[in-house]
Amino acid sequence: MSHEVRTPLTSLIALARVFCLESEKLELPQEFAELLGQIQSGGEYLNLIMTNILEVSAQEAGKSRVEVEGFFVADWALDIGKILHPIAAPNGVRLEIEGPPDGEARFRTDPLRLSQILLNLGHNAVKFSGGGGRTVRVGISLRGENLEVCVRDEGPGIEPARLPSLFGEFEQSEVKGPRHDRGVRLGLAVVARNAELLGGKVRARNGEPCGMEFTVVLPPLIGA
Repeated sequence: MSHEVRTPLTSLIALARVFCLESEKLELPQEFAELLGQIQSGGEYLNLIMTNILEVSAQEAGKSRVEVEGFFVADWALDIGKILHPIAAPNGVRLEIEGPPDGEARFRTDPLRLSQILLNLGHNAVKFSGGGGRTVRVGISLRGENLEVCVRDEGPGIEPARLPSLFGEFEQSEVKGPRHDRGVRLGLAVVARNAELLGGKVRARNGEPCGMEFTVVLPPLIGA
């Protein structure tokens, strides 16, 4: 299933990115550029859903793998922004990503799993912010040896009684996001599983005066 579905989907997403870049160079009408952005963001979201489903299946089958490599944190943050910005813009949400001040800072972990964590948190934040010019803020920093990723939104937040079960599979708060964009409710479960596989932890709390704040703290890993 992974090969038959994700291979053509990845090609479509790549083509959408190329078309978006070309539309800027050719100064095409704004309406046309927005349609291309919607194609790209829709493809990215579908790819995220597929990745979540396959990840849960692999973990349940005991076949999850962690592949460690070193990478520049600033470059990784830039790549994540290129995926999240086209998702945020059509939803009327401003996305602010702040990376570490040291552009040469490196970290060792599984970058694909780390990306999956942030993409799920970022997409949820956009989805439940409600648009209207609200802002989703992503902070990526190195604190000592650890990497900390913090995602804050300006939505209505989550009732405190539901916080303990928030990271279970098929769990979702009573907050009403767009009806057409509820997803399969695996995103936060995948976030928690990946954080554990990478030796870290994730915590969630209601922000002040509104919104949610998710923080993931990961230690560096040693591996090939």
